[in-house]
Amino acid sequence: MVELLQPKLTKALVIHHQDDLRLDTLPVTAPSADEAIIRLSWGGICGSDMHYFAHGGSVLLF
Repeated sequence: MVELLQPKLTKALVIHHQDDLRLDTLPVTAPSADEAIIRLSWGGICGSDMHYFAHGGSVLLF
């Protein structure tokens, strides 16, 4: 079995507040027994992400 080194830090695009989007460096936590760490080549932004960025993070649940 090949053991891969787990990175200690990762980059994440985080919406902190309305109109406040930052590329943060965050710690990588160890996965639990039923989790896995994957390496992404690229990611995307969905429509709700754009809404939270433009209008704030308030969500109405029905």
